[in-house]
Amino acid sequence: MTGDYRYDTLFRNKRDSILGYEAGFGERYSGSLNLPQFLYIQPGFSYNHSYRENRSLEIRPSPNLDVRNLDENLDVQTSFGIFHGQLFSKIGSLRDESKDTSLQTAGPLHVILYGLEKLSQFWNNLRLTYTFSRNSRYNLVERRANWRYRLGISNDPQAGISRDSFSNSWTERNAVDVNTGISFANVNLQPRYSFSRTFSYTKVKQSITKETRFPDVNLSIYNLPVPQATNFISSSNLNLSFSRTNTFTYYPPTPPDSAYNKRINTTFSLSPNFILRTGSSINLNLTRSITEGENLLTFKSGSRDMQTNVDITASHTLSGFGGFRLPWSSGNLLSLRNQLVLSLTFSINSSRSDVANYDGEIPEWRNMSDRIGNSVSFSANYSFSDAVDATFVYSRGYSYDRKTMTGSRSNELRVDVRINF
Repeated sequence: MTGDYRYDTLFRNKRDSILGYEAGFGERYSGSLNLPQFLYIQPGFSYNHSYRENRSLEIRPSPNLDVRNLDENLDVQTSFGIFHGQLFSKIGSLRDESKDTSLQTAGPLHVILYGLEKLSQFWNNLRLTYTFSRNSRYNLVERRANWRYRLGISNDPQAGISRDSFSNSWTERNAVDVNTGISFANVNLQPRYSFSRTFSYTKVKQSITKETRFPDVNLSIYNLPVPQATNFISSSNLNLSFSRTNTFTYYPPTPPDSAYNKRINTTFSLSPNFILRTGSSINLNLTRSITEGENLLTFKSGSRDMQTNVDITASHTLSGFGGFRLPWSSGNLLSLRNQLVLSLTFSINSSRSDVANYDGEIPEWRNMSDRIGNSVSFSANYSFSDAVDATFVYSRGYSYDRKTMTGSRSNELRVDVRINF
């Protein structure tokens, strides 16, 4: 619980107590509960709620009008860890394991039980999460909200008349998230599904937004086989991700097919990385994102945004580098006692944005922007000691707008020195 009290000659006649004038007030409650596993389910619960008041004189329409603004934020989450692997393993253990070597003659029931036993070894636990959240604001009300609103139980503060009811607003969101994983050998696959419904309210406008994210998959492959011809590579990993998000918004009481806004975003990412035998590393990242939209209010329109980013980073760490000696020098040059980290990054990016007006059901597309760019950045970080290190960064960038045929260049040189006391 917090309070903001002010007392000076200007507020003397406004003070509420010996502390002064209460210009602000807040409460925050939070808690979590993780229950032990019951059978094959482990439930969990968390609750976070904050309540704030702004009663400062600055918000008053009139100096003698005692009003305040109320803000509330609520987040409640319930989760269930489902240990289906333990269940599958227990069911699979009911079979006669001596028949595992002759599955063709063991019978269909034995094959099913054997399959469940093997499935339990690489199908990771399932996690189901439900989240309810609410944000609300009531402006210029007469008094403090009741205890139910301050605990998040009710959305009605019962704080008297609001003298600015048109700016009052609240939003409620219900969300479900399901994720699991499949792991075998050096491969890890993580599928996910999420859905949310958000209701937003003001006195002049209401909206409902439904968002579905599926498929949402991340694939990681570790220690990829390296061809013998490329003996300079020590190890390599690969990460792939793909997601598709569908968002649909409509505005009750108007029917959904009469006024809406929908978006479909598709994102693909490819990230291989290599460790060289010299100790250097090379990381690549390719990201491609496409967002398609359709909007119907007074008229129907469409949009399409495409973005592509490619980053290549090479880094190497020198530790205890002895330097080198010139014929005429008496000692080694550029010797390093501590760690020096060198990094070089090259980036390419492009973006394009198109909009469409509909003539009946046929869209007429036109380009709004079409940009490309690239940049190169070099950095060096050296640790003089555990308490002092320095970073040198030089970057150079270029961007060009193919629609307006204009471009720009940028150069940056930066040196940072950090001293830890």
